[in-house]
Amino acid sequence: MTSRAISLELNRLNRQGGSQADIDAAVGQYRRARGEIRQVVATLHLYGPDNLATSADRLRSADRELRARRFDGDDADSLIDVDAWPTTVVAAAEKLERAVFAFTVDARKYMR
Repeated sequence: MTSRAISLELNRLNRQGGSQADIDAAVGQYRRARGEIRQVVATLHLYGPDNLATSADRLRSADRELRARRFDGDDADSLIDVDAWPTTVVAAAEKLERAVFAFTVDARKYMR
């Protein structure tokens, strides 16, 4: 699972009363995913290129913002549809998607 998927799952578990075992398992998965992100970002900072390292920093920041939304509660839209994510979570997930896309565009410049 990606850190994005795990963050969304943590939010769902927190909103819908998931078991502590499920929450602990998701947190463990998330920590492993974040560790991988940290390793990639650190490697890019060590070896460059600098603009790709900067793009990776933005991706990591967007991931942190989504993680911060893991305890956000239901809003009007998600009260109507229990499977709907709170708007703050959706906005953070979309920001992370844009950061991933921007990173991949930058990375492709070095793949040619």
